[in-house]
Amino acid sequence: LVLVFYATCLVFVMAVLGSVLRLSGVRMLPFLRYFREEMMIVMGTASSDAVLPQVMRKLEHMGIRSSTVGLVIPTGYSFNLDG
Repeated sequence: LVLVFYATCLVFVMAVLGSVLRLSGVRMLPFLRYFREEMMIVMGTASSDAVLPQVMRKLEHMGIRSSTVGLVIPTGYSFNLDG
């Protein structure tokens, strides 16, 4: 049952993330490689607090405006505090 849950989560994330990345013209594998270190820290600590600054820097480095990153990332984090 646990494996089914994880498989379903993986399929959902790949479908949603894949769709968003495809619409924005970004390939999924290079994107996941670019954020590999941050994803490992998040999975290891079960908290995104530790990687918030690095993610914001990397998104700005990818060409996303700092005003957009500064609004979207902290807002998304704040709305997801309930776990």
